[in-house]
Amino acid sequence: MIASMISDFTQTLALFAVTEFFLSLAPGPAVFLVVSKSLGGRFGAGMAVSAGILSVNVVFFLLSALGVGAAIVAAPWLFMMVKVIGAAYLVYLGGRGLYDVWLVSRQSQNDDAVVIAPIAGGSFGRDFMAAVLVQASSPKNIIIFLAIIPQFVDPAGPIFLQFAALCAVSVLVELPVLAGYAALAVYLVTRVKQARVRNGLECLAGVTLVVLGASLLFTGLPT
Repeated sequence: MIASMISDFTQTLALFAVTEFFLSLAPGPAVFLVVSKSLGGRFGAGMAVSAGILSVNVVFFLLSALGVGAAIVAAPWLFMMVKVIGAAYLVYLGGRGLYDVWLVSRQSQNDDAVVIAPIAGGSFGRDFMAAVLVQASSPKNIIIFLAIIPQFVDPAGPIFLQFAALCAVSVLVELPVLAGYAALAVYLVTRVKQARVRNGLECLAGVTLVVLGASLLFTGLPT
C-alpha cells in the first residue's frame, strides 16, 4: 500500500517536473527581468533576480499548503495593490534604461566611445526585491498556484509533505532555467563590442520591461 502510494507520487513528481520545466521556459515578466538585469554583463544580477523569484514561489507553495492561497481571490484589492506596485517598478526599470540609452546617445561622438550605464546596475538586495515585487504581482504566477499546482496534490495524502516535495522539484527545475537565461544574456552582451549594438540591446530590454509593466496592469485573475 505504502509502496504503491510512493510509486504513484513519484510519477506525479516526474510529470510535475516536466510541466514546471516548460512553464519556466515560457517568457514572462520573471524571465524578462532576469534577462534585462543580466544584459549589463553581470551574471550575479541575474542570479539575484532568480533568488527573488524562487523565494516568492516558496512562499506561494507554503500559502497553498496552508490553504490560504485562495485569499488572493477573496481580497482582490490586495492583489490589485501588489500588481500596481510591481507594474510600476517594471515601467520604472525600463524607463530608466531607455533614459540611459538616450543620454549616452547624445553624448557619444562615435560608436565605440561609450559604454552605457546598464539596467542591471544595482545591489543584490535591490535586484532581489525587484524580483520579489514582479513575481508576487504576476497574474500568471498566481494562476499557476491556484489552478495548476493543486492538480498534482492527492487530497487523501499528506498535503503539506506533497507541497513540500513539489516545492523542492520546482526550485530544482526552475533555477537552472533562469540561470541559463542569465548566462545567455551575459554571453551575448559580452560578445558585442560596438556601443551602438550594446545600446540597442539595452534599449530592447528597456522597451520590453515597459511593455510588460503596462500589460500587467490590464491582466487580472480569472473570475
